[in-house]
Amino acid sequence: MTTDVSALGGAAGTAAADRSSEAFAEMGSEQFLKLLITQLSNQDPFEPTSNEEMMRQISMIRDIEMSTSIADAMSALTGQQKFGAATSMIGRYVRSQPLEDGRILEGIVTSLRLDAGGKAVLRLSSGVDVPLEQVSEVQAPAEAAGQLVGRRIVATDRRTGDASLTVEGEVTGVAVDELGEV
Repeated sequence: MTTDVSALGGAAGTAAADRSSEAFAEMGSEQFLKLLITQLSNQDPFEPTSNEEMMRQISMIRDIEMSTSIADAMSALTGQQKFGAATSMIGRYVRSQPLEDGRILEGIVTSLRLDAGGKAVLRLSSGVDVPLEQVSEVQAPAEAAGQLVGRRIVATDRRTGDASLTVEGEVTGVAVDELGEV
């Protein structure tokens, strides 16, 4: 008496096949080669794997390796492009999107670094860090300062950071010095 195993397996057999497909997709080339060697050494000598099947498996190894190396290269290139674009913000005025507490960070970008996750973080002249993804506005410093004309401000000399050198008044004009600073 014979029993149709596929009929008994039903959904459980399909789920097992799905899990094995996922495991195979995550398998590295070294693991795949070990599996292939084990398969070859344990195959039935009276029904060896055909050359066509062997070539298909080797081709699969190459495809996996190529896909992995292309994905790694694309990821590295994308990171370099983002970093390159972020370096163009040094010396510019940036403004962040509102933070969870409602504050908006703004200032001149003085430096740039990558965090542990490889994301660009801008350091503002105030010493505050702003993730690049949070930036909502970028302007040249003179442009940003020009928007202050006619407004009343309180400012300190950012070069010295000395709070005793506070200036208060209405901005009547903006000038750029020989260093290109506003």
